[in-house]
Amino acid sequence: MTKYSRFFIALSLIIARCTFSFGQLYNFTNYSIDQGLPQSTVFCIYEDDLGYLWLGTESGVVRFDGTHFKLYDQSSGLPGNNVRSIIKGPENTIWVGTDKGIGLFNGSSWKTITKADGLRGTNILKMSMDGKNRVWAATNDAGINIIHLDDSVHIQ
Repeated sequence: MTKYSRFFIALSLIIARCTFSFGQLYNFTNYSIDQGLPQSTVFCIYEDDLGYLWLGTESGVVRFDGTHFKLYDQSSGLPGNNVRSIIKGPENTIWVGTDKGIGLFNGSSWKTITKADGLRGTNILKMSMDGKNRVWAATNDAGINIIHLDDSVHIQ
């Protein structure tokens, strides 16, 4: 067998092996306004401990159970409709950062944190909870608010 014949056989075996290797096949489902989303643009997503997906849009925050969308907006008690950040707070509360402050959902009703509560800069872009029971809320109009969650809400 010549050198070229062995090379050709080896190359053929390598190519034949590659044609049979396929990656994972994924199934995608697309949800849009037609399926119940209030907006076609989603800015943030959070999955809670019960498996609900919370989606931040310009029309409010949407809770998705895998089948149905439920919209929470200003008429529901959210401080603003433009949602950019969603995190889990203490005692399984959902914290939602909006263009007009922060909304806290306890599973049945909303509480708000706004300028009236001492929040500096209400256009919340991103939130994060640290290990010292504080929520850091970044704004685009007044830097960072640090919210201490001891017995009462204290904003630094």
